[in-house]
Amino acid sequence: MRKVEFRGKSIKNGRWYYGDLQTNSVNDTWISELDCGEGDRGFFENVKHQTVGQFTGVYDSMKNKIFEGDIYHMGDKNILYIVEWLDCGLKGRQISNKSCAGLEYWNDKIVIVGNVHDNPQMMQ
Repeated sequence: MRKVEFRGKSIKNGRWYYGDLQTNSVNDTWISELDCGEGDRGFFENVKHQTVGQFTGVYDSMKNKIFEGDIYHMGDKNILYIVEWLDCGLKGRQISNKSCAGLEYWNDKIVIVGNVHDNPQMMQ
């Protein structure tokens, strides 16, 4: 069974945290890792809701996890894609002309170059 993983940027320190997604009735959002083994408690970090992205289950050509919100190219650095939820799954959408690419089919060519939260200038 595949583990569903999320990431989000801390409200407190701006660092990325990876793990389970938690929310409450007043729309607070946390990323947590509560079972680290060996008796360690792990972390429970309050994150900015708009930065939360889900792991696609796919790795890029450098063996990095691909998350929702990542920006990548497939060899031509002038053609950038963003990972978004489209139709019924996470896909790469070309920023300049809105065409789509399946992540699993192209993963051996994908190179992550940033994300929409740390690199918003790449979206232009």
